[in-house]
Amino acid sequence: MAKIFLRRKQGFIIKALLILLSIVFATCSFAEDVVKLSAPLTKGQKYVQYKRQVLERALELSTPEFGPYVIHVSDLQMKSRRALLAMQSGDMVNVASLAANKKWDQLATPIRVPVRGGMVSYRLLLVNKEDLFRFGKIHRAQELRELTAGTQDHWTVTTLLKADNFKHISANNFDGMFSMLSNRRLDYIPRAIYEIFEEYQALAAEKSSIVIEPSIAMFIPMVSYFYVTPTEKRLAQRLDLGMKRLANSGELKEIFTDYFGQDIVKANFEHRTIIEVQDNYFLSQLPYFTSNMLWSIDSFQTSKRSTRKR
Repeated sequence: MAKIFLRRKQGFIIKALLILLSIVFATCSFAEDVVKLSAPLTKGQKYVQYKRQVLERALELSTPEFGPYVIHVSDLQMKSRRALLAMQSGDMVNVASLAANKKWDQLATPIRVPVRGGMVSYRLLLVNKEDLFRFGKIHRAQELRELTAGTQDHWTVTTLLKADNFKHISANNFDGMFSMLSNRRLDYIPRAIYEIFEEYQALAAEKSSIVIEPSIAMFIPMVSYFYVTPTEKRLAQRLDLGMKRLANSGELKEIFTDYFGQDIVKANFEHRTIIEVQDNYFLSQLPYFTSNMLWSIDSFQTSKRSTRKR
Protein backbone atom coordinates (compact mmCIF):
# COMPACT_ATOMS: atom_id res chain seq x y z
CA MET A 1 0.00 0.00 0.00
CA ALA A 2 2.81 2.37 0.91
CA LYS A 3 4.55 1.59 -2.40
CA ILE A 4 1.36 2.39 -4.34
CA PHE A 5 0.99 5.67 -2.46
CA LEU A 6 4.64 6.49 -3.12
CA ARG A 7 4.27 5.78 -6.85
CA ARG A 8 1.16 7.98 -7.01
CA LYS A 9 2.98 10.75 -5.16
CA GLN A 10 5.94 10.48 -7.52
CA GLY A 11 3.57 10.56 -10.50
CA PHE A 12 1.89 13.66 -9.14
CA ILE A 13 5.25 15.39 -8.65
CA ILE A 14 6.33 14.52 -12.20
CA LYS A 15 3.08 15.89 -13.65
CA ALA A 16 3.45 19.07 -11.60
CA LEU A 17 7.01 19.48 -12.82
CA LEU A 18 5.93 18.95 -16.44
CA ILE A 19 3.19 21.59 -16.07
CA LEU A 20 5.68 24.00 -14.50
CA LEU A 21 8.20 23.39 -17.27
CA SER A 22 5.53 23.97 -19.93
CA ILE A 23 4.64 27.29 -18.32
CA VAL A 24 8.28 28.32 -18.17
CA PHE A 25 8.81 27.23 -21.78
CA ALA A 26 5.75 29.16 -22.93
CA THR A 27 6.92 32.25 -21.09
CA CYS A 28 10.34 32.00 -22.73
CA SER A 29 8.78 31.37 -26.14
CA PHE A 30 6.58 34.46 -25.84
CA ALA A 31 9.04 36.88 -24.33
CA GLU A 32 7.84 40.45 -24.67
CA ASP A 33 8.99 42.10 -27.90
CA VAL A 34 10.19 45.66 -27.31
CA VAL A 35 9.67 48.10 -30.19
CA LYS A 36 11.67 51.33 -29.94
CA LEU A 37 10.69 54.34 -32.06
CA SER A 38 12.08 57.85 -32.43
CA ALA A 39 9.94 61.00 -32.43
CA PRO A 40 9.23 62.15 -36.01
CA LEU A 41 10.07 65.49 -37.64
CA THR A 42 6.68 66.86 -38.70
CA LYS A 43 4.22 69.73 -38.42
CA GLY A 44 1.24 67.37 -38.29
CA GLN A 45 0.21 64.56 -36.01
CA LYS A 46 -2.45 62.68 -37.96
CA TYR A 47 -0.10 60.57 -40.07
CA VAL A 48 2.08 59.94 -36.99
CA GLN A 49 -0.99 58.51 -35.29
CA TYR A 50 -1.77 56.50 -38.40
CA LYS A 51 1.68 54.87 -38.48
CA ARG A 52 1.40 54.08 -34.78
CA GLN A 53 -2.00 52.40 -35.23
CA VAL A 54 -0.74 50.37 -38.19
CA LEU A 55 2.31 49.24 -36.23
CA GLU A 56 0.19 48.25 -33.23
CA ARG A 57 -2.26 46.29 -35.41
CA ALA A 58 0.59 44.43 -37.10
CA LEU A 59 1.94 43.49 -33.68
CA GLU A 60 -1.51 42.46 -32.46
CA LEU A 61 -2.17 40.29 -35.51
CA SER A 62 1.10 38.43 -34.93
CA THR A 63 0.52 37.93 -31.18
CA PRO A 64 -0.69 34.30 -31.51
CA GLU A 65 2.71 33.30 -32.92
CA PHE A 66 4.98 35.77 -31.12
CA GLY A 67 3.28 36.76 -27.87
CA PRO A 68 3.13 40.15 -26.09
CA TYR A 69 4.83 43.39 -27.09
CA VAL A 70 5.50 46.88 -25.79
CA ILE A 71 6.22 50.12 -27.70
CA HIS A 72 8.59 52.81 -26.43
CA VAL A 73 8.80 56.21 -28.17
CA SER A 74 11.90 58.32 -27.63
CA ASP A 75 11.56 62.08 -27.16
CA LEU A 76 14.55 62.52 -29.45
CA GLN A 77 13.62 63.65 -32.97
CA MET A 78 15.68 62.05 -35.74
CA LYS A 79 16.05 62.50 -39.46
CA SER A 80 15.83 59.24 -41.40
CA ARG A 81 19.58 59.04 -41.90
CA ARG A 82 20.28 59.38 -38.19
CA ALA A 83 17.51 56.94 -37.30
CA LEU A 84 19.07 54.33 -39.58
CA LEU A 85 22.46 54.82 -37.97
CA ALA A 86 20.87 54.44 -34.53
CA MET A 87 19.15 51.26 -35.73
CA GLN A 88 22.46 49.54 -36.37
CA SER A 89 22.78 48.84 -32.64
CA GLY A 90 19.07 48.97 -31.79
CA ASP A 91 19.76 50.55 -28.40
CA MET A 92 17.65 53.67 -28.99
CA VAL A 93 15.66 52.79 -32.13
CA ASN A 94 14.90 49.40 -33.64
CA VAL A 95 11.92 50.18 -35.92
CA ALA A 96 11.35 53.14 -38.25
CA SER A 97 8.85 53.92 -41.00
CA LEU A 98 10.77 55.36 -43.96
CA ALA A 99 10.38 56.06 -47.65
CA ALA A 100 12.08 52.99 -49.10
CA ASN A 101 15.23 53.00 -51.19
CA LYS A 102 18.12 50.70 -52.02
CA LYS A 103 20.47 52.27 -49.49
CA TRP A 104 18.03 51.86 -46.61
CA ASP A 105 17.49 48.22 -47.66
CA GLN A 106 21.22 47.61 -47.17
CA LEU A 107 21.37 49.25 -43.73
CA ALA A 108 18.27 47.67 -42.16
CA THR A 109 15.71 44.93 -42.77
CA PRO A 110 12.77 46.16 -44.89
CA ILE A 111 9.29 44.83 -44.22
CA ARG A 112 8.10 44.87 -47.83
CA VAL A 113 4.48 45.79 -47.25
CA PRO A 114 3.81 49.46 -48.15
CA VAL A 115 2.74 51.20 -44.96
CA ARG A 116 0.51 53.61 -46.90
CA GLY A 117 -0.39 51.41 -49.87
CA GLY A 118 1.77 53.45 -52.23
CA MET A 119 -0.09 56.69 -51.48
CA VAL A 120 3.25 58.29 -50.60
CA SER A 121 3.73 58.56 -54.37
CA TYR A 122 1.03 61.20 -54.80
CA ARG A 123 2.18 64.75 -54.02
CA LEU A 124 0.55 68.15 -53.96
CA LEU A 125 2.57 71.35 -54.02
CA LEU A 126 2.96 74.03 -51.39
CA VAL A 127 3.76 77.29 -53.20
CA ASN A 128 3.98 81.00 -52.54
CA LYS A 129 0.64 82.57 -53.47
CA GLU A 130 2.45 85.25 -55.46
CA ASP A 131 3.62 82.50 -57.85
CA LEU A 132 0.29 80.76 -58.43
CA PHE A 133 -0.01 82.18 -61.96
CA ARG A 134 3.20 80.39 -62.97
CA PHE A 135 1.89 76.96 -61.99
CA GLY A 136 -1.40 77.42 -63.83
CA LYS A 137 0.59 77.38 -67.08
CA ILE A 138 2.39 74.08 -66.36
CA HIS A 139 1.20 70.94 -68.16
CA ARG A 140 4.38 68.88 -68.61
CA ALA A 141 7.23 67.61 -66.48
CA GLN A 142 9.81 69.64 -68.39
CA GLU A 143 7.98 72.85 -67.52
CA LEU A 144 8.03 71.98 -63.81
CA ARG A 145 11.73 71.09 -64.06
CA GLU A 146 12.43 74.76 -64.77
CA LEU A 147 11.21 75.67 -61.28
CA THR A 148 13.02 74.84 -58.04
CA ALA A 149 11.66 72.33 -55.53
CA GLY A 150 12.44 72.56 -51.84
CA THR A 151 13.34 69.28 -50.12
CA GLN A 152 15.28 67.91 -47.19
CA ASP A 153 18.73 66.47 -47.74
CA HIS A 154 17.76 63.11 -46.19
CA TRP A 155 14.50 62.60 -48.11
CA THR A 156 14.23 59.80 -50.64
CA VAL A 157 12.21 62.18 -52.83
CA THR A 158 15.31 64.41 -53.08
CA THR A 159 17.26 61.58 -54.69
CA LEU A 160 14.42 60.82 -57.12
CA LEU A 161 13.98 64.42 -58.23
CA LYS A 162 17.71 64.79 -58.76
CA ALA A 163 17.88 61.58 -60.80
CA ASP A 164 15.07 62.81 -63.08
CA ASN A 165 16.71 66.22 -63.58
CA PHE A 166 14.35 68.33 -61.48
CA LYS A 167 15.89 71.47 -60.01
CA HIS A 168 15.89 71.43 -56.23
CA ILE A 169 17.37 72.99 -53.12
CA SER A 170 18.04 70.63 -50.22
CA ALA A 171 17.55 72.34 -46.87
CA ASN A 172 19.14 70.99 -43.71
CA ASN A 173 16.41 72.40 -41.47
CA PHE A 174 12.75 71.34 -41.77
CA ASP A 175 11.23 74.64 -40.62
CA GLY A 176 13.81 76.56 -42.65
CA MET A 177 12.50 74.93 -45.83
CA PHE A 178 9.09 76.57 -45.32
CA SER A 179 10.74 79.91 -44.53
CA MET A 180 12.60 79.69 -47.84
CA LEU A 181 9.30 79.16 -49.66
CA SER A 182 7.69 82.05 -47.81
CA ASN A 183 10.61 84.26 -48.87
CA ARG A 184 10.45 82.95 -52.48
CA ARG A 185 13.93 81.46 -52.34
CA LEU A 186 12.42 78.31 -53.84
CA ASP A 187 9.29 77.72 -55.91
CA TYR A 188 7.46 74.77 -54.42
CA ILE A 189 7.60 71.97 -51.85
CA PRO A 190 6.07 68.61 -52.87
CA ARG A 191 4.18 67.08 -49.94
CA ALA A 192 2.25 63.82 -49.67
CA ILE A 193 -1.54 63.98 -49.70
CA TYR A 194 -1.74 62.56 -46.19
CA GLU A 195 0.38 65.38 -44.72
CA ILE A 196 -0.13 68.54 -46.80
CA PHE A 197 -3.51 69.67 -45.48
CA GLU A 198 -2.54 69.40 -41.83
CA GLU A 199 0.78 71.11 -42.54
CA TYR A 200 -0.99 73.90 -44.40
CA GLN A 201 -3.22 74.56 -41.41
CA ALA A 202 -0.20 74.63 -39.11
CA LEU A 203 1.56 77.11 -41.43
CA ALA A 204 -1.42 79.38 -42.05
CA ALA A 205 -0.95 81.62 -39.02
CA GLU A 206 2.81 82.11 -39.24
CA LYS A 207 3.35 81.95 -43.02
CA SER A 208 0.17 83.16 -44.69
CA SER A 209 1.96 83.53 -48.03
CA ILE A 210 2.11 79.72 -48.43
CA VAL A 211 -0.86 78.02 -50.15
CA ILE A 212 -1.71 74.67 -51.73
CA GLU A 213 -1.40 74.86 -55.52
CA PRO A 214 -4.82 73.86 -57.02
CA SER A 215 -4.05 72.54 -60.51
CA ILE A 216 -0.98 70.25 -60.34
CA ALA A 217 -0.08 66.99 -58.61
CA MET A 218 3.08 64.94 -58.87
CA PHE A 219 3.38 61.18 -59.07
CA ILE A 220 6.78 60.28 -57.61
CA PRO A 221 6.73 56.46 -57.48
CA MET A 222 7.60 55.48 -53.92
CA VAL A 223 6.64 53.16 -51.11
CA SER A 224 7.31 53.43 -47.40
CA TYR A 225 8.29 50.42 -45.30
CA PHE A 226 8.85 49.62 -41.68
CA TYR A 227 12.58 49.01 -41.28
CA VAL A 228 13.96 46.85 -38.46
CA THR A 229 17.38 46.68 -36.81
CA PRO A 230 19.40 44.10 -38.82
CA THR A 231 20.13 41.85 -35.83
CA GLU A 232 16.50 41.62 -34.64
CA LYS A 233 15.37 38.87 -36.98
CA ARG A 234 12.50 37.73 -34.74
CA LEU A 235 10.98 41.22 -34.69
CA ALA A 236 11.36 41.49 -38.48
CA GLN A 237 9.59 38.13 -38.93
CA ARG A 238 6.83 39.27 -36.61
CA LEU A 239 6.22 42.55 -38.43
CA ASP A 240 6.38 40.84 -41.82
CA LEU A 241 3.65 38.40 -40.75
CA GLY A 242 1.50 41.08 -39.12
CA MET A 243 1.76 43.57 -42.00
CA LYS A 244 0.91 40.93 -44.59
CA ARG A 245 -2.16 39.91 -42.62
CA LEU A 246 -3.17 43.55 -42.21
CA ALA A 247 -2.79 44.36 -45.91
CA ASN A 248 -4.22 41.18 -47.40
CA SER A 249 -7.35 41.34 -45.23
CA GLY A 250 -8.06 44.88 -46.49
CA GLU A 251 -7.83 46.32 -42.98
CA LEU A 252 -4.75 48.41 -43.79
CA LYS A 253 -6.65 50.31 -46.49
CA GLU A 254 -9.63 50.72 -44.17
CA ILE A 255 -7.42 52.35 -41.54
CA PHE A 256 -5.84 54.61 -44.15
CA THR A 257 -9.27 55.63 -45.44
CA ASP A 258 -10.45 56.47 -41.93
CA TYR A 259 -7.51 58.84 -41.51
CA PHE A 260 -7.03 60.24 -45.01
CA GLY A 261 -9.97 59.34 -47.26
CA GLN A 262 -11.40 62.86 -47.00
CA ASP A 263 -7.99 64.38 -47.78
CA ILE A 264 -7.81 62.38 -51.02
CA VAL A 265 -11.27 63.58 -52.05
CA LYS A 266 -10.30 67.14 -51.10
CA ALA A 267 -7.14 66.86 -53.25
CA ASN A 268 -9.45 66.72 -56.32
CA PHE A 269 -7.06 64.63 -58.42
CA GLU A 270 -9.53 64.20 -61.27
CA HIS A 271 -9.10 67.90 -62.12
CA ARG A 272 -5.32 68.13 -61.75
CA THR A 273 -2.49 67.75 -64.22
CA ILE A 274 -0.35 64.82 -63.04
CA ILE A 275 3.40 65.29 -63.47
CA GLU A 276 5.21 61.94 -63.36
CA VAL A 277 8.75 61.31 -62.10
CA GLN A 278 10.67 58.19 -63.12
CA ASP A 279 12.16 55.67 -60.64
CA ASN A 280 13.50 52.16 -61.23
CA TYR A 281 13.63 51.19 -57.55
CA PHE A 282 9.85 51.33 -57.31
CA LEU A 283 9.54 48.98 -60.28
CA SER A 284 11.96 46.55 -58.63
CA GLN A 285 9.67 46.30 -55.59
CA LEU A 286 6.48 45.38 -57.46
CA PRO A 287 7.12 41.59 -57.45
CA TYR A 288 6.95 41.64 -53.63
CA PHE A 289 3.40 42.97 -53.52
CA THR A 290 0.04 41.24 -53.58
CA SER A 291 -2.99 42.92 -55.14
CA ASN A 292 -4.12 44.42 -51.82
CA MET A 293 -0.80 46.11 -51.02
CA LEU A 294 -0.88 48.94 -53.59
CA TRP A 295 -3.91 51.17 -54.02
CA SER A 296 -4.95 53.53 -56.78
CA ILE A 297 -6.26 57.04 -56.33
CA ASP A 298 -9.30 55.98 -58.36
CA SER A 299 -10.32 53.53 -55.64
CA PHE A 300 -10.88 56.47 -53.28
CA GLN A 301 -12.77 58.64 -55.77
CA THR A 302 -16.48 58.76 -56.44
CA SER A 303 -15.98 59.91 -60.02
CA LYS A 304 -13.66 58.78 -62.76
CA ARG A 305 -10.38 60.66 -62.93
CA SER A 306 -9.56 62.61 -66.08
CA THR A 307 -6.05 64.08 -66.08
CA ARG A 308 -3.35 65.08 -68.49
CA LYS A 309 -0.13 63.11 -68.18
CA ARG A 310 3.22 63.76 -69.68
